[in-house]
Amino acid sequence: MKDETPKDCHYAPSCAAFCQGDPWSSVANSWGIALLLSADGLILRSSIGFCRTLDITEAQCTGRPLAAFQDRFAVANWETAVANATGDGTCVQDLAIMDKAGRSRLLSLVLSLSGPFRDMPETFFAVAIPRGETCSEVNRIAQSAYTDALTGLFNRRYLEDCFDQFSGPATEAGERFSLFVIDVNDFKSVNDQLGHAAGDAVLREIGSAISRVLPLGSTAVRYGGDEFVAIVPDVPGQDSASLQGEIQSECGRSILIGNATLDMTVSIGKSVFPKHGTTLSELVDTADMRMYQDKRTRRNGGSALPREAARHRNWARYFRTAFSETDLLPHFQPIVDLSNGQTVGAESLCRVSMGQNVILPSEFIPAAEATNAISKVDLAMLTQTARMIAGSRPWFRERLQWSVNMSAQTLGLDNLADRLTAILHRFGLQAEDFCIELTESVELWDQTKALANLGRLRQAGFHLALDDFGTGFSSLSLVKDLPITKIKIDRSFVNGLDKCPRSRAVVQSIAALTQTLGITCVAEGVETRDQVAALRRFGIAQGQGFYWARPGAFQTLSHQESRIA
Repeated sequence: MKDETPKDCHYAPSCAAFCQGDPWSSVANSWGIALLLSADGLILRSSIGFCRTLDITEAQCTGRPLAAFQDRFAVANWETAVANATGDGTCVQDLAIMDKAGRSRLLSLVLSLSGPFRDMPETFFAVAIPRGETCSEVNRIAQSAYTDALTGLFNRRYLEDCFDQFSGPATEAGERFSLFVIDVNDFKSVNDQLGHAAGDAVLREIGSAISRVLPLGSTAVRYGGDEFVAIVPDVPGQDSASLQGEIQSECGRSILIGNATLDMTVSIGKSVFPKHGTTLSELVDTADMRMYQDKRTRRNGGSALPREAARHRNWARYFRTAFSETDLLPHFQPIVDLSNGQTVGAESLCRVSMGQNVILPSEFIPAAEATNAISKVDLAMLTQTARMIAGSRPWFRERLQWSVNMSAQTLGLDNLADRLTAILHRFGLQAEDFCIELTESVELWDQTKALANLGRLRQAGFHLALDDFGTGFSSLSLVKDLPITKIKIDRSFVNGLDKCPRSRAVVQSIAALTQTLGITCVAEGVETRDQVAALRRFGIAQGQGFYWARPGAFQTLSHQESRIA
């Protein structure tokens, strides 16, 4: 057999059309037969197509020689092929293979030292194709059944048929992987106002954006309509909260459709194998539920079209190019001891000052999250809050506890406790006087780095509060797992105290739970005298809301403190 690549073969010498980024992450999911082989014939990696043909998992063949499977296939003159495939050379050998049904096929094994694996010494890339057919024809036929024609990603059928290729090796190795459901926000408006061709263009761009940011070894799937699924292996040091932010940021880039510029956003939900299930349907259901929670809370905010899009785009540009710490103007709302009406603390709430205008967070936080600037905002807010407190402590008769909010992205930062402590020490303040408020985001709490950071924050003296308690899906598990010192009951339950028996029952249950655990309980959104009386009867320790004061500039806080007392 001549040592040359079959006509039109796009696999072996260049592999340009087949592999992008990490070469094996593209090849691994091929429906065809692809292998990475050592010089002595050991199998280093194998594609899904190879494993499905032999009805085995990749773990069962990795590290084993080709000869171990000689009852299923045989390669003629392996040593000769290795000797001939040197430098940028390529060699073709006969490959006889028998599938799990007992059917035998004679293929050509294209063996190459070139292409995307040329930087891996003594490693051969092998692809099997039917004899007499070109690689381009094989790729078209083999991939079409599992490829979404619009985006070029894998389709739902692929995920359903091949899920065991993800779950099987993970189960055997005792490893986890994450499944993300990614839904395009406001997609119907694009179709309705700009037409289906524009909608198709948006889906192609979103699919490309997802593929660009996924880590090596991940798989992206168009699951149907405007919904995508990504399977991401569990990699040490990888923070999925940060990955979620990267996906949102990449998908939030401006898309030019004709004369219209769209700023799309996505909502994301995540599940973890095997924590949330061992079947595809279980994982998708959990991630889907969390995605809709993300969508309901509008953390990604805004519409993709005209006025809302322009506003979101302008904020995104501001955070990329013009954001300054001094633009932040914290507003403060007192937290009151319900037993005596004394002010015991205050929450610092983020505002942006632009000229004579004070901008509320609902206007700019979605853009800060989409551009990965939210951590800068969080750290700048603590700095501005500390600066104001340091110059005004003589105003207050009693020592207060100051609460600041931190996002999921910020809780994934390296050395977070040291960073926050350093900011406070610049102004002569102590961690014991500050409470970090955590939003009840179910996407965060299974992240190793975030949990470690929370432990270090508590060790440094910071108090930790679980905000909006009762609105998420994992409230009780968070109370059990996190070193929190305070729970803040979501205002939706407080608002229903007067007319909803279930709201009263929930608030009473939370009060009893916090008393048993020795955790301080704060009721948010308190507006009426009757609510205050009910909360006192239930044993709630502290309250916050318009009944006492609206959020205001720092200078008004001392006046509020003296009036409330």
